[in-house]
Amino acid sequence: MIQWVAAGAPPPLQWIPPRTLALMALSRMTVQAPALTTNPANNSYVDLPTFVTATVSRGLALFVTASIPTDSETVWARAQDLYLSTNGPGSLFQPCKPLGSSYSAAQMAATGPGATIDCGARYGLPSTGGPYSLSGTLLWRATWNGAFLATLSATGAPVTVPVAEIQSINRGH
Repeated sequence: MIQWVAAGAPPPLQWIPPRTLALMALSRMTVQAPALTTNPANNSYVDLPTFVTATVSRGLALFVTASIPTDSETVWARAQDLYLSTNGPGSLFQPCKPLGSSYSAAQMAATGPGATIDCGARYGLPSTGGPYSLSGTLLWRATWNGAFLATLSATGAPVTVPVAEIQSINRGH
């Protein structure tokens, strides 16, 4: 179709399907990576749990809107699950809630060896060659008009976890 446009006048806008606008919004969405904190904070011990909590700077829900003069579409993303990875030997307790462990500081301190926890790691060997690295990837579920659109992810900077070993001597007394 050919349309005449007067000199200096803006060309007429073409109709853009709503899904196309939503995909344009999705392409501009930047989800946030988690910042991890471990408990204990400065070290861990073989066979004792290392709890992980996370913060997300802009919150757990984000949205982006794509607009033209005749329409706009908004895409929402909500943080879903936090997945951990480590270079150390041991077990990971995951998937985690978006903000990591929901244990209180007192519950964390009272958790003993071999316990199953809601989010974190349990290392099987000391980190004699330097601390282990622990990182987290937060998965986000993007929706448009309530329907699933995409899964997005962001991986935060790794934290170091020095792991020591507790040894004792039992003399049979």
